[in-house]
Amino acid sequence: MRYSKAFSLFLLSTFAFTEVGAAEFDISVRRHEALTKPNDSEVKKILEISNAIVAESTSVDDIACQVVFALDGSVGTFEEDEIPYHIDSKAAFNKVKRAPGTVKIVGDISWCGRLGTNIAGCASTPGTGLVVRFGPNRKINALIFTHEFAHTTGSRHREKELAVMRSVVNKSNEAFNNKECVRLASGPNAALFGDPLAANTGTSPAHSETLDDRPESVLDFVSNQYAHGVPFGTASSYTDEDVQELVQALKSEPDAFVADNIVSTLGAIGSDTARDALIAFLIEDNSLELSGEELVTRASVLSSLGWLVNRSGDITALQLLLNASNADWWAEEVDIDWDNPVYKDQEALISYLVSKAIVGLTLSGSAEARARLEQMQASVDPGLPQPIIAENEALAFTSKFGDTSLISNVSPGTLMAVTSAGGSEFVEQYLREMTAIQSNGLVGYYD
Repeated sequence: MRYSKAFSLFLLSTFAFTEVGAAEFDISVRRHEALTKPNDSEVKKILEISNAIVAESTSVDDIACQVVFALDGSVGTFEEDEIPYHIDSKAAFNKVKRAPGTVKIVGDISWCGRLGTNIAGCASTPGTGLVVRFGPNRKINALIFTHEFAHTTGSRHREKELAVMRSVVNKSNEAFNNKECVRLASGPNAALFGDPLAANTGTSPAHSETLDDRPESVLDFVSNQYAHGVPFGTASSYTDEDVQELVQALKSEPDAFVADNIVSTLGAIGSDTARDALIAFLIEDNSLELSGEELVTRASVLSSLGWLVNRSGDITALQLLLNASNADWWAEEVDIDWDNPVYKDQEALISYLVSKAIVGLTLSGSAEARARLEQMQASVDPGLPQPIIAENEALAFTSKFGDTSLISNVSPGTLMAVTSAGGSEFVEQYLREMTAIQSNGLVGYYD
């Protein structure tokens, strides 16, 4: 017998207890229109692996959960206006929660409770919002789905070896404890929040800094998948001696998640050598034909440079980020022409790159970045008081950059990019994130 939670218009999964006591969940899946996969067949295989992970007991600490997932109908799609390809804010995540479907698949996630890099999934904890990025490895995709679905039932991270709820996702992480199993069988609790459109800050936070088992090899580190983003504390423990090995690995064209991890780790290392490698990778060629995954890897340089500036105060990297937050710089100086399946005209591509530069500026925690965001906010919302650059600040900016135009110039193209990202509300959120970073440092921000 199947019981449908029909009392909630927005409940996205139904379950029932069968004769053998299993809870069955019908999982509806939708992907961004720019993504061509996964298709029905692939999702069914992913869910089959998830069923095996949940049902099997592989150790004394692993409870066999009586839960079964099945694809509900066919994989659907959504347009950019409904859910953006890039989840970069609470507002974007709220679109995930409002939209029909159990699982939404996008191409890039920069925010999950906090800003991060190379986030694989984000979910209400508990609730019904669940968004993921899928890569080429079917088993890892199944683990990411299972991990995020467990978040929607209220389970949080548990940093124990082999645990599904560990923030590191690898193929051996298959264990659920008894409490997690009970929550899993109960399913996402839409009733806990009433209308899923209501405000919900319960997203599982990006980055866990509780990992003690730092891989000795940097290549082993970047080969892992991190459910809620590359852990900054661990990545920053590698040094300039590791840069060349990472650069060579990036040139070998690894899969998208590994490439993104490499870019993030170079930023966390924070050296001049890492900076030069990142900048060269970003703008060495303004005319490329990129897949959606390759586009995200290139653009992730901008957020990684934010980590680098935060660690080292590097002026060259900061200047690039300030330039990259100006749409005119991309259009006129770089003359960016990356052919890709996501942003099919230059204006849309530049808006995406400006939004990634804003992520980087925020992660940098620098005074110049704050001044830049304040100028953007005032430009997009004329009702706000215009920020005044104090004389001593103007002198400092001029000594670094020649004048204050990198801070104060918000061109019409830039204004359009910021507006499309969410306008004043979007910038206000990033100013709050920056305050937390400036107050606590990056390690404290991710703690």
